[in-house]
Amino acid sequence: MLIRIGPTLDRLAEMLKSLSGLFAEAGFARIEARHLFAAEQLIDLYGEDVRTRAYLLNDPLQGAELCLRPDFTVPIALAHGEGGWGRRAAYSYAGPVFRRQEAGSGRPIEYLQAGIESFGEADRDTADARILTLILRGLDALEAPPAAIRTGDLNIVFALLDALDMPPHRRAAL
Repeated sequence: MLIRIGPTLDRLAEMLKSLSGLFAEAGFARIEARHLFAAEQLIDLYGEDVRTRAYLLNDPLQGAELCLRPDFTVPIALAHGEGGWGRRAAYSYAGPVFRRQEAGSGRPIEYLQAGIESFGEADRDTADARILTLILRGLDALEAPPAAIRTGDLNIVFALLDALDMPPHRRAAL
């Protein structure tokens, strides 16, 4: 674990700069995402279970519940959507994310996350392969230990649901 003070802070900054350069060379534009979101918006997109891992705050001035970002996926998607969904774009990001932990777990509540997101690619399989290759290059540049790769495709789940005989409201709930 890297501690963000002294020489380790400098090393962390070097690592993030290295990743940022690698992502920029590959055509991923750097994007910044907000730290705080309306909790209702994130709960709608992540699902109710986000309450178990996210920091939720009451905003007495707005009378609403706020949420610190638990990761970058939805915040980056929301930022992309502000410019219109039907366009192609590739983004990179890096910054803190916040996750509640069980008492005594010893796990941090603040993580640094860096990554990339791609939208609007016509050939999704090629885009996925490109992204995986770039992530592996990034891990190699950081001299990370070998990664175990697991992939999944939600389209398989959706195809299964389409094949089952069930009422539309039940499929939507699943």
